[in-house]
Amino acid sequence: MTKTKPFFLLCVGFVLCLASFTCFGQYGDSGGGYGDNTGSGNTGGLEQQPANLGDFKKELLETPERQAAAQEAAEASTVASAGGGIRINARGDIQRVLTTDFTGRIAAKRLDVAARSSIASLSPQLQMKRDISISLNRLEKAIIANNGVPNDEMRNLAGLLRPKYVYYYPDSQDIVISGPAEPWYCGAEGMNVGAMSLAPTCQLEDLVVALRAYGANGKVTSIIGCSIDPTQEGLARMQEFLRGFGTVNTAGPIALRDGIINSLGYQTIRVDGISPKTHAARIMVSADLRMKLIGFELEPSPVKITTFVSASSTRSLGNSLIRWYFVPNYDVVLLTEDRLGMEIVGSGVKLVDEAEAVSITGEREVKKGSVNRASRLYTASFSRNYNEIAKHAPVYAQLRNFIDMLIIAAHIQKEEMYLKADWKMEFFGNEKKFAVEKYNEPKTVAPIVNIVQKGNSYLAPTGGVQIEPTEALSPKRTKYEKKNEVTNARRTATVELSEGQWWW
Repeated sequence: MTKTKPFFLLCVGFVLCLASFTCFGQYGDSGGGYGDNTGSGNTGGLEQQPANLGDFKKELLETPERQAAAQEAAEASTVASAGGGIRINARGDIQRVLTTDFTGRIAAKRLDVAARSSIASLSPQLQMKRDISISLNRLEKAIIANNGVPNDEMRNLAGLLRPKYVYYYPDSQDIVISGPAEPWYCGAEGMNVGAMSLAPTCQLEDLVVALRAYGANGKVTSIIGCSIDPTQEGLARMQEFLRGFGTVNTAGPIALRDGIINSLGYQTIRVDGISPKTHAARIMVSADLRMKLIGFELEPSPVKITTFVSASSTRSLGNSLIRWYFVPNYDVVLLTEDRLGMEIVGSGVKLVDEAEAVSITGEREVKKGSVNRASRLYTASFSRNYNEIAKHAPVYAQLRNFIDMLIIAAHIQKEEMYLKADWKMEFFGNEKKFAVEKYNEPKTVAPIVNIVQKGNSYLAPTGGVQIEPTEALSPKRTKYEKKNEVTNARRTATVELSEGQWWW
């Protein structure tokens, strides 16, 4: 009988959290699983058992819509922390973290108590589901008037769940963003979520990062994104290790896995276009890693999709790298005739792939048109189910929101709304006055390896997030409205505000 080596998959990436969570093992066993050390605290990772919502019904779930959303969250197998499930130490090393509430009692209690108290503390207008409009320049003034410190309402943008429109009002000189909003509270996974949909609220600090990328000073950021990659030296060492390894039947799959980890070494993390010390940077890198883990079945997908492992066959693979990365995905950007109103139309994010060849010395070169079938099936399935995945893994909703914010900021700059509003953004644009670069910078992460018996090939995915907001606003992607959709929405957001008011 001919001895065969196993097909093994190599994935690199990292995850992060903003609070204290119990840590899981960094590497899986031969089946790709993780060890489990559970403890108290916010849930920060993927594998949470269905929660029993207990009495969390009458006061907060009186509508069928709320009941359906809460049931979905209770049954979901995956959740994310406010930072996407990762921790970064002062050296920039990444560690994945996770706690599991097997009985659901902790989650149920926290949902009940936190939601009741948090929602009751909101103003009456914020305690209902609605569309909300936010004047960006008035928001800045309100924070300055509050001694430069945003309150909870400001940090959560009054419950905004997704920015959909941006308008400019010449009479009042307001730059306004608008979209659906809900009352919010700190959910069991440690992030602020809408009480009905359980979707994460948009965060002021992420919006400020987007505005700085396309600010009043005229600075244009061509690409915003991140990348997690093996080093050339590490790839060369791995190639050398594999040539001398021999058959897995002799050495065993664990020796193969450990040899790959040791020879490949730490991966490097790069953040482009924005500060790597921001919450937005954590969102991008966290989403990138978790996507790779799902593709390699090292973590379960929150919804049923075609993974890379499930779609793979020995014929579809070769010894190469495949780059998986997220890009914006909009059907169209609708404009009013005077270009003072804009609506984003589309799901917002899709996953794409690209193949690279690896030389014996570890050098990488793009292989045009050679991405294998399994990779294409996985990226297509992930993209098709992105919005459903985002309902259960909030880091993907956060990524979509940040991309929306970047498109809106680029439009504000392109249409010279800063100049028209005489808004110099001197507070939001100044890190010393309004700090958003407050987190440890991600620099390196250990490789993650999964070994699956499928022939004699290997593949190492790299990639990240690549956002080009100005491309989304190019003439081929923008259209003028035909049925006054944006104009009508703009009229309903007429600015008639009292002193100090910034949302309505």
